[in-house]
Amino acid sequence: MNNLKTNVKRAIKQVVPAGLRRNRKISAARKALGQIERQPCRSEPLLPSSAIDLHDILHNAEKISEWESLEPKLADLMNMAPSTAQSDGNRGVNPGDQRAIYHLIRALKPKSVLEVGTNVGFSTLHIAAALDANGADGRITTVDITDVNDPTDQPWKGCAQPYAPRDMLAAGGYGDMVTFVAQNSLDYLTDCKDKFDFIFLDGSHDADVVYQEVPKAIDALAGGGVILLHDFYAGLTFLWDNKKIIPGPCIAIERLLAEGVSLEVIPLGALPWPTKGASHMTSLALMVRQ
Repeated sequence: MNNLKTNVKRAIKQVVPAGLRRNRKISAARKALGQIERQPCRSEPLLPSSAIDLHDILHNAEKISEWESLEPKLADLMNMAPSTAQSDGNRGVNPGDQRAIYHLIRALKPKSVLEVGTNVGFSTLHIAAALDANGADGRITTVDITDVNDPTDQPWKGCAQPYAPRDMLAAGGYGDMVTFVAQNSLDYLTDCKDKFDFIFLDGSHDADVVYQEVPKAIDALAGGGVILLHDFYAGLTFLWDNKKIIPGPCIAIERLLAEGVSLEVIPLGALPWPTKGASHMTSLALMVRQ
Protein backbone atom coordinates (compact mmCIF):
# COMPACT_ATOMS: atom_id res chain seq x y z
CA MET A 1 0.00 0.00 0.00
CA ASN A 2 2.80 2.44 0.88
CA ASN A 3 4.55 1.67 -2.41
CA LEU A 4 1.31 2.30 -4.29
CA LYS A 5 0.86 5.69 -2.61
CA THR A 6 4.45 6.62 -3.40
CA ASN A 7 4.04 5.65 -7.03
CA VAL A 8 0.81 7.65 -7.31
CA LYS A 9 2.49 10.73 -5.85
CA ARG A 10 5.36 10.39 -8.29
CA ALA A 11 2.95 10.05 -11.19
CA ILE A 12 1.08 13.18 -10.12
CA LYS A 13 4.32 15.13 -9.90
CA GLN A 14 5.24 14.10 -13.41
CA VAL A 15 1.86 15.12 -14.83
CA VAL A 16 0.96 18.21 -12.78
CA PRO A 17 3.41 21.14 -13.12
CA ALA A 18 5.09 22.35 -9.93
CA GLY A 19 3.51 25.78 -10.27
CA LEU A 20 0.01 24.30 -10.42
CA ARG A 21 0.64 22.07 -7.39
CA ARG A 22 1.88 25.16 -5.54
CA ASN A 23 -1.21 27.17 -6.46
CA ARG A 24 -3.51 24.38 -5.32
CA LYS A 25 -1.77 24.22 -1.94
CA ILE A 26 -2.02 27.97 -1.54
CA SER A 27 -5.70 28.00 -2.47
CA ALA A 28 -6.51 25.21 -0.01
CA ALA A 29 -4.58 26.94 2.78
CA ARG A 30 -6.34 30.25 2.20
CA LYS A 31 -9.72 28.55 2.13
CA ALA A 32 -9.07 26.84 5.49
CA LEU A 33 -7.76 30.08 7.00
CA GLY A 34 -10.86 31.93 5.81
CA GLN A 35 -12.97 29.78 8.14
CA ILE A 36 -11.17 31.17 11.22
CA GLU A 37 -12.54 34.30 12.84
CA ARG A 38 -10.20 37.22 13.41
CA GLN A 39 -7.78 36.72 16.29
CA PRO A 40 -6.71 39.69 18.42
CA CYS A 41 -2.94 40.01 18.24
CA ARG A 42 -0.51 42.46 19.82
CA SER A 43 3.17 42.92 19.07
CA GLU A 44 4.46 44.77 22.14
CA PRO A 45 6.17 41.75 23.79
CA LEU A 46 8.31 41.17 20.68
CA LEU A 47 11.88 42.41 20.34
CA PRO A 48 12.11 45.37 17.93
CA SER A 49 13.62 44.57 14.53
CA SER A 50 16.32 47.20 15.09
CA ALA A 51 17.85 44.94 17.76
CA ILE A 52 18.50 42.10 15.29
CA ASP A 53 21.74 41.89 13.30
CA LEU A 54 21.56 38.60 11.41
CA HIS A 55 24.95 39.03 9.78
CA ASP A 56 26.66 39.33 13.15
CA ILE A 57 24.66 36.42 14.57
CA LEU A 58 25.55 34.05 11.74
CA HIS A 59 29.12 35.17 11.02
CA ASN A 60 30.54 35.68 14.52
CA ALA A 61 34.02 34.12 14.35
CA GLU A 62 34.12 33.17 18.04
CA LYS A 63 30.79 31.36 17.86
CA ILE A 64 31.77 29.61 14.63
CA SER A 65 34.89 28.24 16.30
CA GLU A 66 32.84 27.23 19.33
CA TRP A 67 30.36 25.39 17.10
CA GLU A 68 33.11 23.50 15.30
CA SER A 69 34.34 22.20 18.66
CA LEU A 70 30.88 21.22 19.87
CA GLU A 71 29.45 19.74 16.66
CA PRO A 72 31.07 16.27 17.02
CA LYS A 73 29.43 15.83 20.43
CA LEU A 74 26.01 16.78 19.07
CA ALA A 75 26.46 14.50 16.06
CA ASP A 76 27.28 11.57 18.35
CA LEU A 77 24.17 12.23 20.41
CA MET A 78 21.94 12.36 17.32
CA ASN A 79 23.40 9.02 16.24
CA MET A 80 21.39 7.52 19.10
CA ALA A 81 18.30 8.07 16.94
CA PRO A 82 17.22 5.60 14.26
CA SER A 83 18.62 6.10 10.78
CA THR A 84 15.26 7.32 9.48
CA ALA A 85 15.50 10.25 11.87
CA GLN A 86 19.06 11.12 10.86
CA SER A 87 18.41 11.74 7.17
CA ASP A 88 17.15 14.99 5.66
CA GLY A 89 13.82 13.47 4.72
CA ASN A 90 13.17 12.92 8.38
CA ARG A 91 11.00 14.30 11.07
CA GLY A 92 13.59 16.77 12.31
CA VAL A 93 15.13 20.01 11.06
CA ASN A 94 18.07 19.61 8.68
CA PRO A 95 21.66 19.96 9.98
CA GLY A 96 22.08 23.49 8.61
CA ASP A 97 18.94 24.63 10.41
CA GLN A 98 20.11 22.92 13.60
CA ARG A 99 23.27 24.99 13.49
CA ALA A 100 21.34 28.19 12.78
CA ILE A 101 19.13 27.57 15.81
CA TYR A 102 22.24 27.11 17.95
CA HIS A 103 23.72 30.42 16.75
CA LEU A 104 20.45 32.26 17.34
CA ILE A 105 20.15 31.02 20.92
CA ARG A 106 23.78 31.83 21.63
CA ALA A 107 23.43 35.36 20.28
CA LEU A 108 20.04 36.29 21.71
CA LYS A 109 20.79 34.63 25.07
CA PRO A 110 17.29 33.65 26.20
CA LYS A 111 16.93 31.99 29.57
CA SER A 112 13.63 30.31 28.82
CA VAL A 113 12.65 28.68 25.53
CA LEU A 114 9.39 27.17 24.33
CA GLU A 115 9.54 24.75 21.42
CA VAL A 116 6.34 23.70 19.68
CA GLY A 117 6.99 20.48 17.77
CA THR A 118 9.52 18.30 19.59
CA ASN A 119 9.57 15.53 17.03
CA VAL A 120 12.78 13.48 17.34
CA GLY A 121 14.37 16.12 19.56
CA PHE A 122 17.17 17.35 17.30
CA SER A 123 16.24 21.01 17.54
CA THR A 124 15.64 20.55 21.27
CA LEU A 125 19.19 19.24 21.59
CA HIS A 126 20.70 22.25 19.81
CA ILE A 127 18.65 24.68 21.86
CA ALA A 128 19.81 22.96 25.05
CA ALA A 129 23.45 22.99 23.96
CA ALA A 130 23.28 26.71 23.21
CA LEU A 131 21.56 27.51 26.51
CA ASP A 132 24.23 25.52 28.31
CA ALA A 133 26.98 27.44 26.49
CA ASN A 134 25.31 30.70 27.52
CA GLY A 135 26.11 29.75 31.09
CA ALA A 136 22.73 30.74 32.53
CA ASP A 137 20.19 28.50 34.19
CA GLY A 138 18.39 27.96 30.92
CA ARG A 139 15.22 25.93 30.62
CA ILE A 140 13.28 24.48 27.72
CA THR A 141 9.66 23.45 27.52
CA THR A 142 9.07 21.38 24.40
CA VAL A 143 5.51 20.58 23.34
CA ASP A 144 4.33 17.94 20.90
CA ILE A 145 0.87 16.63 20.13
CA THR A 146 2.12 13.10 20.90
CA ASP A 147 4.24 11.66 23.69
CA VAL A 148 7.62 11.76 21.97
CA ASN A 149 9.15 9.59 24.68
CA ASP A 150 6.71 6.70 24.29
CA PRO A 151 8.72 3.84 22.69
CA THR A 152 5.57 2.02 21.56
CA ASP A 153 4.41 4.75 19.21
CA GLN A 154 7.29 7.01 18.12
CA PRO A 155 9.98 7.23 15.39
CA TRP A 156 12.32 4.70 16.93
CA LYS A 157 9.70 1.95 16.91
CA GLY A 158 11.19 -1.26 15.51
CA CYS A 159 14.81 -0.15 15.97
CA ALA A 160 17.33 -2.45 17.55
CA GLN A 161 18.22 0.20 20.12
CA PRO A 162 15.52 1.91 22.21
CA TYR A 163 15.52 5.66 21.67
CA ALA A 164 13.65 8.62 23.06
CA PRO A 165 14.48 12.34 22.89
CA ARG A 166 14.61 12.33 26.68
CA ASP A 167 17.42 9.76 26.57
CA MET A 168 19.40 11.78 24.03
CA LEU A 169 19.12 14.99 26.07
CA ALA A 170 20.12 13.17 29.24
CA ALA A 171 23.12 11.57 27.55
CA GLY A 172 24.33 15.04 26.59
CA GLY A 173 24.01 16.32 30.14
CA TYR A 174 20.99 18.47 29.29
CA GLY A 175 18.21 16.35 30.76
CA ASP A 176 17.47 18.59 33.75
CA MET A 177 16.95 21.58 31.46
CA VAL A 178 14.08 20.10 29.48
CA THR A 179 10.39 19.64 30.26
CA PHE A 180 8.43 17.51 27.77
CA VAL A 181 4.72 18.19 27.29
CA ALA A 182 2.34 16.04 25.25
CA GLN A 183 -0.48 18.39 24.29
CA ASN A 184 -2.08 20.18 21.37
CA SER A 185 -0.17 23.45 20.83
CA LEU A 186 -3.23 25.70 20.89
CA ASP A 187 -4.48 24.13 24.11
CA TYR A 188 -1.06 24.50 25.69
CA LEU A 189 -0.65 28.13 24.64
CA THR A 190 -4.18 28.99 25.75
CA ASP A 191 -3.58 27.68 29.28
CA CYS A 192 0.11 28.63 29.53
CA LYS A 193 1.03 30.72 32.56
CA ASP A 194 4.80 30.71 31.99
CA LYS A 195 6.68 33.39 30.07
CA PHE A 196 9.43 32.65 27.57
CA ASP A 197 12.22 34.68 25.99
CA PHE A 198 12.33 32.64 22.77
CA ILE A 199 9.64 30.54 21.09
CA PHE A 200 10.26 28.14 18.21
CA LEU A 201 7.06 27.33 16.30
CA ASP A 202 7.58 24.08 14.39
CA GLY A 203 4.43 22.11 15.04
CA SER A 204 1.51 22.30 12.65
CA HIS A 205 2.26 24.26 9.49
CA ASP A 206 -1.39 24.71 8.51
CA ALA A 207 -2.29 28.35 7.95
CA ASP A 208 -5.36 28.22 10.19
CA VAL A 209 -3.34 26.76 13.07
CA VAL A 210 -0.34 29.07 12.72
CA TYR A 211 -2.67 32.08 12.53
CA GLN A 212 -4.09 31.11 15.92
CA GLU A 213 -0.74 30.06 17.40
CA VAL A 214 1.10 33.32 16.76
CA PRO A 215 -1.07 35.65 18.93
CA LYS A 216 -1.06 33.10 21.74
CA ALA A 217 2.71 32.62 21.42
CA ILE A 218 3.28 36.38 21.59
CA ASP A 219 1.18 36.50 24.75
CA ALA A 220 3.48 33.81 26.20
CA LEU A 221 6.58 35.93 25.57
CA ALA A 222 8.41 37.88 28.21
CA GLY A 223 9.16 41.43 27.12
CA GLY A 224 11.68 41.64 24.31
CA GLY A 225 11.22 38.08 23.14
CA VAL A 226 11.38 36.61 19.65
CA ILE A 227 9.54 33.88 17.76
CA LEU A 228 11.30 31.62 15.29
CA LEU A 229 9.19 30.18 12.46
CA HIS A 230 10.06 27.06 10.49
CA ASP A 231 8.92 26.39 6.92
CA PHE A 232 8.33 30.06 6.20
CA TYR A 233 8.39 30.42 2.42
CA ALA A 234 8.65 34.18 1.98
CA GLY A 235 6.57 35.39 -0.94
CA LEU A 236 5.29 31.82 -1.32
CA THR A 237 8.25 31.06 -3.58
CA PHE A 238 10.24 27.85 -3.90
CA LEU A 239 13.42 27.66 -1.83
CA TRP A 240 14.88 24.46 -3.24
CA ASP A 241 15.07 22.58 -6.51
CA ASN A 242 12.50 20.06 -5.27
CA LYS A 243 9.82 22.62 -6.17
CA LYS A 244 7.92 22.02 -2.95
CA ILE A 245 6.30 24.62 -0.77
CA ILE A 246 4.57 24.71 2.61
CA PRO A 247 2.37 27.80 2.33
CA GLY A 248 0.68 27.83 5.74
CA PRO A 249 3.06 29.92 7.88
CA CYS A 250 3.50 32.61 5.23
CA ILE A 251 -0.24 32.87 4.53
CA ALA A 252 -0.98 33.10 8.27
CA ILE A 253 1.50 35.97 8.67
CA GLU A 254 0.14 37.71 5.58
CA ARG A 255 -3.30 37.80 7.21
CA LEU A 256 -1.96 39.17 10.49
CA LEU A 257 -0.11 41.92 8.62
CA ALA A 258 -3.22 42.73 6.58
CA GLU A 259 -5.11 43.08 9.86
CA GLY A 260 -2.66 45.75 10.97
CA VAL A 261 -0.51 43.82 13.43
CA SER A 262 2.88 45.51 13.76
CA LEU A 263 4.97 42.44 12.99
CA GLU A 264 8.06 41.94 10.91
CA VAL A 265 9.27 38.55 9.74
CA ILE A 266 12.96 38.31 8.85
CA PRO A 267 13.83 35.23 6.78
CA LEU A 268 17.32 33.93 7.50
CA GLY A 269 17.70 33.27 3.77
CA ALA A 270 21.06 31.90 2.65
CA LEU A 271 23.14 30.63 5.57
CA PRO A 272 26.97 30.61 5.64
CA TRP A 273 26.86 26.79 5.74
CA PRO A 274 24.98 24.07 3.79
CA THR A 275 21.41 23.14 4.62
CA LYS A 276 19.79 20.70 2.22
CA GLY A 277 19.45 20.01 -1.48
CA ALA A 278 23.04 21.14 -2.13
CA SER A 279 22.06 24.66 -1.08
CA HIS A 280 22.51 27.08 1.79
CA MET A 281 18.87 28.17 1.91
CA THR A 282 16.75 27.88 5.03
CA SER A 283 13.04 28.32 5.71
CA LEU A 284 13.74 29.65 9.20
CA ALA A 285 12.52 33.18 9.89
CA LEU A 286 12.55 35.42 12.94
CA MET A 287 9.40 37.24 14.01
CA VAL A 288 10.01 40.59 15.66
CA ARG A 289 8.23 43.93 16.11
CA GLN A 290 8.31 46.65 13.46
